[in-house]
Amino acid sequence: MADRGIVAAYAVVRSFQIGLMKSGSLGARTAIRRPMKISKTNTKGTFPELRGSLAGMRYPCFGEIKYDGEAVFVHFKNVGGSLNLRCVTTNKYGTMRYEWDKLYDIAHILKYHNVHIALMQGELFYGTGKAGALYDLLSHKTDDDLNIKLFDIDYLKMEDGTTMEGAKTALIDRKEYLTSFFSNTEFEVIPVVISSKQEAEKHFEDMTTLGYEGIVLKQLDGFACKGPCPWVKMKKKDQNVYMVNLVDPVKERIEVLCPVVGQNNISIRVGVKVANKDKIKMKVGDKVIVEHQGVLGSGSLRHPVFIGWYKGDENGGA
Repeated sequence: MADRGIVAAYAVVRSFQIGLMKSGSLGARTAIRRPMKISKTNTKGTFPELRGSLAGMRYPCFGEIKYDGEAVFVHFKNVGGSLNLRCVTTNKYGTMRYEWDKLYDIAHILKYHNVHIALMQGELFYGTGKAGALYDLLSHKTDDDLNIKLFDIDYLKMEDGTTMEGAKTALIDRKEYLTSFFSNTEFEVIPVVISSKQEAEKHFEDMTTLGYEGIVLKQLDGFACKGPCPWVKMKKKDQNVYMVNLVDPVKERIEVLCPVVGQNNISIRVGVKVANKDKIKMKVGDKVIVEHQGVLGSGSLRHPVFIGWYKGDENGGA
């Protein structure tokens, strides 16, 4: 039996798409480029939460590029003929995208391979998907130039009635399905086989040197899951020293001054969460170490995290 959540998701998508079909707004892809459409749905996917640790990873494993974008489910159903292919994406916020050329491409590839229903996981991103691309995605939400990579299958039903359930199928077998469908297409994610922690660290360095934000490690025999999972996310992080500009008297928060690159003597204030046990030791003027995932064009920090006091600072806490 398919997961009830999957069945419910398809019920919502099917109802929504039937309305599109009746209005004549959804059909086979044509030479005419139509703008992507976006709307809200009650279907909110539960995605894997990467909670694994590098120390606990079993080798060999797969290593994949971590694109900087938005995780999405891709829902497909063939209800008969090219004019009845339904393919949409949904994310964890209930945002649905449809009538997009690349979704038509995915739909026709799956139809060619005699797929009746598919629920896949992918990453939606803008441009190359390298570090910082998420902010480009947020400003190009409905652009036809968005890209999508498909990295997993949760459920599959073929036209002959055979099924595959990701919760009962090893990742290496799910990857075989994806490769058979999308090999040599822009939607394919090509994993690297990693044999040791040293190889994982080397692959991470190679990918971040190319400009990606990191990699994801996945056990070959792992099943598809929702919520906490043992996949390991390795992301590039920087640490810098900043001066405390404000200590919030109520919230577990401080503000630090971040110099704006290329703007002499101009800094902006960036909020950083700090536990009360550390905050009570702080005062304006202290120098602290903040870890982050990059400096934005505005000068702000992406996902800043307080690490500790700067050791060279005589005013630092204990």
